[in-house]
Amino acid sequence: MNSQDTKTIFENEVKKAFGGLKAKGYRYVGISEKRDNLLGVYLRIEFENREIGRKIALHYIPKTNDRSDGLSLYLENGPRDCFSASEYLKAQGEKPDTIGKLQIKNYTGSLEMRMRACLVELWKFLDQVVPAVVDGVEWKHIPVDWGGYR
Repeated sequence: MNSQDTKTIFENEVKKAFGGLKAKGYRYVGISEKRDNLLGVYLRIEFENREIGRKIALHYIPKTNDRSDGLSLYLENGPRDCFSASEYLKAQGEKPDTIGKLQIKNYTGSLEMRMRACLVELWKFLDQVVPAVVDGVEWKHIPVDWGGYR
């Protein structure tokens, strides 16, 4: 599968799973390719609600020979104030099984099927765990989990 196919699948699946953000005042900003010294090339999809100053971003990090692929969701309250769904659940003391539902590596099947399954769980996180954050009613300050990289 080439990178354009991956980009198309990611964008299509996110738009399906996160369509409910429109009703919450978020607009789809777009998909972009980013580069990071540690992660390499990854895809970022962003939704923005200018009225409350919040962004919701999804990152897809393709599989390499050294690691499995990754799919992460970030809630942003300005450029330096954000947390991921996984960081939030860890900070709340959730069980590893619950956090594992948010990791694409724990799903089997085609990339499309795996993304769809993981995105369903990420949507549940937004809709059921942090709806007040998504709606701009409150903000959570969650410590960054550097995972041994700091």
